[in-house]
Amino acid sequence: MYWPLRVVLAIWFLGVATRQEVIGSKKYPLQVIAQDYSSQVHRMYRERVVDGMLGIWSQWSTWSECSRSCGGGITSQTRECKPRVEGRHKRKVAGGHCLGMYKRIHICNVQDCPPGSVDFRRVQCEQYNGKQFMGRAYTWEPFTDAGNECALNCRALGFRFYATLNSSVHDGTSCRPKEKDSPLKALCVFGVCKTVGCDGVVGSDKRFDTCGVCGGTNNTCRLVSGLFTRPQLPHGYNLITQIPRAACNISISHLKPTRNYFALRRNDGSFILNGNWAINWSGEYDAAGTKFIYRRDSSESITASGPLLEPVDLMLIYQQPNSGIKYQYQLPIPHADPVIFPPKDMSIAPPLMRHPAVVPSITKEANSKDSPVEASRQKPLFPYHNTNNNGILETDNLGLADEAVKPRTKGRRKKFSWKTTGFLECSRSCGGGIQSSVIVCVRDHNQAVVPERRCAGQEKPVVPAVRCNVKPCIAEWVGGEWSPCSVTCGEGVQVRDILCRQEITADLIMTVAEGACLTPPSPHLQRSRVCFLQPCSNSLPGSGMWFYTDWSQQCSEGCGTGVQTRKVHCSGGEGQCDLSVKPEDSRACSSDKQCGAKWFTGSWSQCSATCGLGRQTRNVVCIEVIGGHQQIVLDDNCRINERPALEQECQLQQCVPQWYTADWGICSKSCGTGVQKREVRCLDEHELYSTECSEQKKPAIRRSCNSHTCPQNLDDKLPGGPGQEILPASDSNHPGDQGPADHTASNDPNCTDKFHNCHLVVQARLCKYKYYRNSCCQACHNKA
Repeated sequence: MYWPLRVVLAIWFLGVATRQEVIGSKKYPLQVIAQDYSSQVHRMYRERVVDGMLGIWSQWSTWSECSRSCGGGITSQTRECKPRVEGRHKRKVAGGHCLGMYKRIHICNVQDCPPGSVDFRRVQCEQYNGKQFMGRAYTWEPFTDAGNECALNCRALGFRFYATLNSSVHDGTSCRPKEKDSPLKALCVFGVCKTVGCDGVVGSDKRFDTCGVCGGTNNTCRLVSGLFTRPQLPHGYNLITQIPRAACNISISHLKPTRNYFALRRNDGSFILNGNWAINWSGEYDAAGTKFIYRRDSSESITASGPLLEPVDLMLIYQQPNSGIKYQYQLPIPHADPVIFPPKDMSIAPPLMRHPAVVPSITKEANSKDSPVEASRQKPLFPYHNTNNNGILETDNLGLADEAVKPRTKGRRKKFSWKTTGFLECSRSCGGGIQSSVIVCVRDHNQAVVPERRCAGQEKPVVPAVRCNVKPCIAEWVGGEWSPCSVTCGEGVQVRDILCRQEITADLIMTVAEGACLTPPSPHLQRSRVCFLQPCSNSLPGSGMWFYTDWSQQCSEGCGTGVQTRKVHCSGGEGQCDLSVKPEDSRACSSDKQCGAKWFTGSWSQCSATCGLGRQTRNVVCIEVIGGHQQIVLDDNCRINERPALEQECQLQQCVPQWYTADWGICSKSCGTGVQKREVRCLDEHELYSTECSEQKKPAIRRSCNSHTCPQNLDDKLPGGPGQEILPASDSNHPGDQGPADHTASNDPNCTDKFHNCHLVVQARLCKYKYYRNSCCQACHNKA
């Protein structure tokens, strides 16, 4: 009857032990294990904060050494949670727990690595070169197509596999953010890919706005954009506009491909780009405190991040009618309200991290004659400016309007006042909109917003609305006006043109060059439609009329003879029109371009190797259409540089290890059955030793040889006799052992060698024996 009580006591004891273990095991972070999470958090807060059990954070440590010397590394600093002491005896009263973060991370050494530096991830993979992996050494290279980029995934050179050599790469290794189009940089930290904001904080999502302000809202600068469309200019260099000092985010491009070229000139007359009738190559050019990126391929463009430290003249080298030039840049607003644009918080930036400069401030120069804003108001920026047809349309956004002058108060000091805190969202996304100001009532001593009734005794300032989003809208394809119906009665057709139009302002829409529309026209924009008018008086009920479109513009063949087609339609439906007068829907067409010879290839042959790398070949011939028939002609009639390959590598499967044999050695006996030996090795496809060859297929390493019987009239005990091995003499200092030489044998026609290895008889000094002297007469005679 006591066992239920024992179970309850055991459960209570385990619950207390678990709570103590959870609370006292770790300091970072606090862990809570409970079914009712909210009640546990409330109880933990009461015990540690209300009851005085919360510890005290120490000072932040110094920033750690950067994990990389260039290319963006990681640095961190930490702090410790220390027990709080109180009383005269400095007794510890805290439980050693703190609320807040104990570690923070920052990016460092963001400068680019020197040219020719090895990729950081490649360096980590190459550290495993030559080390044993699965019983073999490999050469490794980075592999970034695996699932986890922050693991060290490397691929073995020459093989079709990769391996994870380490669970995480070094901190600071670059990785790809989850958002493919994100401008933020991403680095691996503790094995996890984290984004790095423009403030340098790991995990931050702050980014530069179009004004170059980190975390900004695009309200600290104004956009200046222009279209230069004057077609005729004097030949040579022509000034288009002057880009003022402090301009940033500069973009210049042609609306269509052209043979005209841009040029950039300094104030002193020297050229930055394409000066003195010399056209530069595409590349990067440092000047005016920034880097101009010049691209010259199918079209021409210039971009620069800025800001400019001096004004730059944009010029055009005129050679043919101008097809349109589009340029834009941004200028900082001289009077930015510090309440609307607070200064950047630099509290957690480490000392070795340098924040990028945005644009040079021109606040102090706003009233001087040298400031770009004032200069632009005093003199025109464009040499072709006139009131009738200037060829230039430029708009700018002057940004925030000056705050209205507050009325002076007499007598007692006012406690509340009206303040402009910002502007509402722009009424249009492009083409020029309006932003209305936001005016609130604030307390003077702390600038806190209070109800408007507090400022009822003061006159509310009137701040004029400002222009915004004045840049022209993106050019789009639109349908033109429909033409009149093609018939005066019955069913006809209406057609219209598809035009490329751009909305410059709300009141100005221009038809621009087709190259300004970056995408093809939508298929929903119809160029033709059916129109119905009153029935024709001479038409019979149920009768139809034939309608047809224009012939297709392009011939079906690019050279020689082809076909043109058009569509034919019966207005009365199928079977309601006279087929005898049906218009043709196809006709022959020919191109002025003669069809030249072309390369034709046959099929690839079988691979020359059943395993490993082999070769495949095929036939390639030059064929030309002559008199409507295809004929094989000489290769010179086709373009040699476009000739297809005649052979290529192939590999059906990897080769398995196999046996290799060497040549047979010398037979151990000249007669009476000797033995020959040879070397046999098992090699893999890379000709390295292997133990995976089949022993059953191993070639023989010994075989018998010289199985013919030895002569019987020679004593078996004599050297070289039957059953004895012929060995080379080990002593060459006794020439007399050869016996007397027979000088008369040279004239004897019967003195010949009867064996092919008589040279061994001579080397063994056996010519002194009659049998060998007769059998190897010529060899023994020559030796003598």
